Amino acid sequence: MNRYLVFVVLALFIFGCIDFGGEKPKLNTTQNNTTVIVNVEPQKNVTIVINQTNQTETEQNQSSQVWSGPNYGYDPTANLGVYFIDACDYETGKSAAAILVKKGDFDMLIDGGSANSAPRVIDFLKSKGVDDIDVLVSSAEDPNRYAGLKKISDEFAVEEFWWNGQATTRDYMDTINYVSGKALNTTTVKALYSRELNGIKVEVLNPTKLQSDIYNDAIVLKLTDRSKSILLLSNIVGGGQGYIANKYPEMLKNIDVMEAPYYGLGSGTTIIGTFFQTCKPKTVVIEGCSDETGGPQSSTRLPFKTLMNQYGIDYLETYKNGTVKVSVVSLTNETADLGISTD
Repeated sequence: MNRYLVFVVLALFIFGCIDFGGEKPKLNTTQNNTTVIVNVEPQKNVTIVINQTNQTETEQNQSSQVWSGPNYGYDPTANLGVYFIDACDYETGKSAAAILVKKGDFDMLIDGGSANSAPRVIDFLKSKGVDDIDVLVSSAEDPNRYAGLKKISDEFAVEEFWWNGQATTRDYMDTINYVSGKALNTTTVKALYSRELNGIKVEVLNPTKLQSDIYNDAIVLKLTDRSKSILLLSNIVGGGQGYIANKYPEMLKNIDVMEAPYYGLGSGTTIIGTFFQTCKPKTVVIEGCSDETGGPQSSTRLPFKTLMNQYGIDYLETYKNGTVKVSVVSLTNETADLGISTD
């Protein structure tokens, strides 16, 4: 009897240690994510960050094809035209903006105006012979800059789409999703990102670190063509202006033309005098709608204009002068002349 008990115990011990292929416990794959992945189309995902301060960089284009850049006829000696389009939303009186950068066969559009002004932007692009958009940029989460992008991407083929990688509202997220679905490639850009596009050096000065701040997270671009520089400040306001002035003073020297930040209104110009001590543009272009429209900003540009007069800075206003064209006209392969006119 004792021998039988010993045999049973040994059998249980031996066979209990052998795995006969039973189902293993499932791993816990639950993660505490703070991002929303919006599927744009098969093999193309866009990561939208909602109210998140620290963002991990993610690949925007999951396509198996290698993106080789926008396709255009390369001619770095062609004349450059930067058009600050009159994109005022005259139906509502809200300031809006859209900027066309055109050099030979290369076309870059920064912002698309409001939903109401987008048709005028589209008509303007067609009048300038734009057949597709090589690079489309959404510079800020401002509906008067991004709301026209859906209509524009319906009207023109988009090769590459740039944005800052952050959306704090569902409406902006939907717009990014929609435009990214149309574009061949989507790129998230941040400070010190740089590209050469048909002889134009395009440098990103902002954002450095996303803060869920729709103003100071705006994309700031510096365009340089044969020593002529144009600074596009989008909606960046006081704090952001001070930061880039302290961070990149050398990059802000010798600016020929500057876009007035936040349409030249209110919080966009509170410390602009300090900014002018670092960046001293020869000319400023103010976009939007006139002060008299009231609009949601409901502020005046008078202090800003007074300050520019004190600094000896010329300025033009799209809502008064119409579309403003900045031209860089080739003199030699390495030098060019700059001109400003209204279109």
